[in-house]
Amino acid sequence: MKTIKQICITGGTCGGKTTAFNMLKKNLNYPNLQIFWIPESATEMMDRNISPMEDNVGLDNFQVLNLKNQLFRENLCLEAARNCQKDNALIICDRSSFEQQVFLDTKEEFDIICNKCGTTQENLKNSYDAVFHLVSTAIGAEFAFGMINNEHRIHNIEESRIQELKAQKIWTGHKAFYIFENNVPFDKKMDNVIDSVKHFIEENYTNM
Repeated sequence: MKTIKQICITGGTCGGKTTAFNMLKKNLNYPNLQIFWIPESATEMMDRNISPMEDNVGLDNFQVLNLKNQLFRENLCLEAARNCQKDNALIICDRSSFEQQVFLDTKEEFDIICNKCGTTQENLKNSYDAVFHLVSTAIGAEFAFGMINNEHRIHNIEESRIQELKAQKIWTGHKAFYIFENNVPFDKKMDNVIDSVKHFIEENYTNM
């Protein structure tokens, strides 16, 4: 029977999430595992000029479009995983469908967005078999905040601290939630993420 897992690489502002995602692409090589990669939805949309800062989009509508985009891509990869030739498949997401509520004021707002997309917060949270969260440099590595560039980044260090704590809180209780803090050099932080993902793979699949 085919084994399919889905994980996400996530984290706060300047935490190294996208760097880790790209490094994993270069470091994960398992002959019997088909890996599907899903880049960050919000960045992809803003590259298309679908932005919460545009008057014709707005924040609420952007969040609905963003969630629909993420779920479409996850479902597409899930279908591909079910039909791939290999017996094992892994979907790795740069960010998740669940955490965009960090950018909203209340849980109820996200409930409305989920309802518009035909899902629930519980379903979104449980759709990931593991969550690898890289803490923002706004907490514990303030000297590095802003050193990793993203043209779409709009949050300052104080806002990023608030969002970081909200992100950790919403994932509390998840069955496999791993946090990577800034108590080690950045390169070591990346190594820790890669090692943890490899450990997850080796624990959850056979005949790798």
